[in-house]
Amino acid sequence: MFNRILSGCFVFLFAYAACAQSAESDARKSVEAFLAKVSGDKSAKVDSVRETAVPGFYEVGVGADILYVDNKGSHIFFGNVYDAKSGANLTE
Repeated sequence: MFNRILSGCFVFLFAYAACAQSAESDARKSVEAFLAKVSGDKSAKVDSVRETAVPGFYEVGVGADILYVDNKGSHIFFGNVYDAKSGANLTE
């Protein structure tokens, strides 16, 4: 019984990690395509992608710039993200 529960946990964690990795990959591809389109520079590359405190959004580093993209890669945002309760700038 314990082995079945443990196996189920591993399957869930593996599936969760695969989904997160896929969303990060989608975010990276979306931002690189966007940068190529608006700048005409097809060599623009994303330096980093990480989850934010906002569910479904990723912070994307491109050189010294930070962009935000949703987990589907459909929307890209520029600017700072603030915690509404504390007023803390989450971008920094």
